[in-house]
Amino acid sequence: MSEFESLPVVQPFARSAAEAAAPRPVIDYSLKVDTGSSLAEAFVIDGSFNMLARGQGKLDLRLPAGEYLVKYRTGDKSAEQWITLDKDMELASSHAPAPNSAWSNQESQFAEQLRGQCNLSIVIRDPNAFPPADDVRIRRTDGTTLALLTDPAATGWTSRTASHLQSMGGNVAPGGYVVVVSTPGLRPYAMPVWVTPDCPTQIFLERRTLGTGGKDRRGPHLASASIWIATRDLDPPKVRQLMEMTDAAKSVLSYDRPIVPEEHEIFEALDAKYMCPILGLLAAHLLRLKAKGPNASKTKTLLATVVQNLAYLMPGSPDVGALQLAIGVPPNADFTVPPMLSHSWAILVDPAISVIPPNSYADRIRTAVCATRPWLIWNKSKMTKEAAPAKRGKRTITVDLPPELRQAASQLGKHLTLSLSPEGRVILSRKP
Repeated sequence: MSEFESLPVVQPFARSAAEAAAPRPVIDYSLKVDTGSSLAEAFVIDGSFNMLARGQGKLDLRLPAGEYLVKYRTGDKSAEQWITLDKDMELASSHAPAPNSAWSNQESQFAEQLRGQCNLSIVIRDPNAFPPADDVRIRRTDGTTLALLTDPAATGWTSRTASHLQSMGGNVAPGGYVVVVSTPGLRPYAMPVWVTPDCPTQIFLERRTLGTGGKDRRGPHLASASIWIATRDLDPPKVRQLMEMTDAAKSVLSYDRPIVPEEHEIFEALDAKYMCPILGLLAAHLLRLKAKGPNASKTKTLLATVVQNLAYLMPGSPDVGALQLAIGVPPNADFTVPPMLSHSWAILVDPAISVIPPNSYADRIRTAVCATRPWLIWNKSKMTKEAAPAKRGKRTITVDLPPELRQAASQLGKHLTLSLSPEGRVILSRKP
C-alpha cells in the first residue's frame, strides 16, 4: 500500500469504490400468464422490445427482475400491459381481449330460449337502439322463402324481441339453407347455413354502419356473423365456454393462423354429451392449416378423427365433404348447396376436384363470391342465372313389324288401342 492510500481520509473512498464494482446477484421471479382460452396467445417482451416468450393459452416462465410488456391476442383483437416483475406474479385472464362477437350473458340467455324451441333461428343485435325488422330472409336453394323477419307470422315462424335484440325461429328439415340480407341502397348479400339432425343452428348478426357510395347505412353485417351449432342439453357455463371458443376459432381462422384448441377441448366439443359441431368444423380447418407445419403426422391423424366425428354429426354437409376430399376420404355430401366456410369453398372449387354439379345453386354462385373470411358470402345480384332445361324435340322410332301385324298397326288410333301388360307384353285391343 502506498503512503497516499494509507491516509485515513482516502481509505474509505477506496474501499467503497471496490464494493460498488462488485456485481449484484441476479434474482429471478416466476411469471404465470393465463389468457383464459387455448385459442388466445400471450407474448412477453423486455424493455428493449425483444420477444422473450410466446405461448398459446398459458405461459409459465422465470425472468430476471425488471420491466416487461405482456401482450395478448385473440383473433384480430389485442391488448397489452406493462408490469414490474419484482416478485412472483400471476396475471389473470381478465387482461386478455374477448373474442370479437362475444355476447353478454343476458343476450345469450335470450338466444338459448329461442334455440330451445327452434332448430333454425336468427338473432340480430343493434348496440345503439332497438333493431328494426330488416329485410332478412331464410330461403331454400330453389328460391322458396321460408321465413321473413319483417313478417315472421306470415310464414309460421316464431318472433321474439327484447331490448337491443330482434329474432325469429322455426323448425326445418336437416340440410342446407340460405340467409339473405337486403339493406336499402345496397345489393342483397347471402350466406349458407347447415341444419343438422340433432343440433339446432343459430345465426347471430350485428347491425353496423355500412358505408358505401358516400352514404352511411345501417344493417345486419354478414361478414362478422357468428354461427352456433350445438346440442340443446348443455348447461349455461358450458354454453358460454363453447361459444367463446367458437368465436375465437372463427376469428383465428379468418387470418389463417393455425392456432388450434387443445385436443381434449376438440373431442369434448364433439363428444356425444357435448356435441358442438361448429367448433369441431372450425377446429378441423385450423388443424388442416397446422398439418403443413411441425408434427404434421400427428396433426393429420387427429384431423382424420375429427372429420370422421363430423361426418356423423353433420351428415351430408358440404363443409364436411370438403374436408373428406382434403384428407383423401370419399365424400358423402350434398354439393349442390354451398358450404358455410370459405376455406371449404376453396377446396371444392379446385379444378382438379370438380364435385359441384353443373347448374346447381352452388355452381351458380361462383361469379358472385365475395372476399370474406371465414364465412362464404356472395352478392346475389351477380349469381349466374339458372339454365333453362333443354327442350325435347319430337323423335321418330322405326320398327319392322311382321306381316300379320302390319294391317293391325295401320288401324292403330282408329279402331285399336295399345297397352302394356304387367309382364311387359304389348296388347292391341279393339275400341268399343
